[in-house]
Amino acid sequence: MNEIKDATKVGGVTREQLNEKWVKSCQNDYDGKPIAERTFYRLIPDLESLFECEIECSPSSKKYYISLDESSTKDQNVTLLEILQKKTCGSSINQILQMLTVGNDIPADDMRSARDLAAALSKLPQVYAGKFLETARNIRGVDSVAEDEYYKRNYVCVWNDATYHRTLQWLSIGFYDNEVYFYLVSNDTDPSERERKAAEAGFGEGIRYKGGHYWHKPLDPELFSMSFDTKPNMEEVVRRAELLASQLEKVNPTEKKVMD
Repeated sequence: MNEIKDATKVGGVTREQLNEKWVKSCQNDYDGKPIAERTFYRLIPDLESLFECEIECSPSSKKYYISLDESSTKDQNVTLLEILQKKTCGSSINQILQMLTVGNDIPADDMRSARDLAAALSKLPQVYAGKFLETARNIRGVDSVAEDEYYKRNYVCVWNDATYHRTLQWLSIGFYDNEVYFYLVSNDTDPSERERKAAEAGFGEGIRYKGGHYWHKPLDPELFSMSFDTKPNMEEVVRRAELLASQLEKVNPTEKKVMD
């Protein structure tokens, strides 16, 4: 990203030029092999999402350059791209990280950039949760979505209203670091009924957290979390949520009446 950012000032950089730099880079762990064409085109949208920018390619010169949406510069939240753009001088982000690793002193300007970068990275899970909140109503079997009452910004609750009124259960999907977590949450005050219904839905014993709600992990560990590198695959998150929501629909209702 540093290469594209720096080359933007002079009209951009071609894929071949980027490959030449990558082949000679000390960070290339594949014996100087270039980036495969398919991999290159897959990385471009990932970079655009991570740095909140548009990377365009000139039809005539075939050079890639950054086209920053002017509206994003008005946002009070500094994007990762803006952090890089402010670093017209000084060390690269990689150099800063290396200095931090070995404990070397970091110049004041670079330290500010490192802190800004760390702050921006720490907010990425909340950004992903917000994007998921916008699309969660499209999940099959779900008709209600909301931020978690006690774990706002990182967790999104999804449920079917009719199912909830039968079972007192809903799903809470959390975004932290490079993981997505899937929980069943219940506010049923009857311990035996709560655990019975959780087991019928394919979830384990609940743990009580804020608000007196009980959080249950899926019995299948592979359904509990979803790892990602640069950003979560929202289509996979939706599919996992649909699967778990369908399991809640199969739960036998309690005989107790549920108050609105």
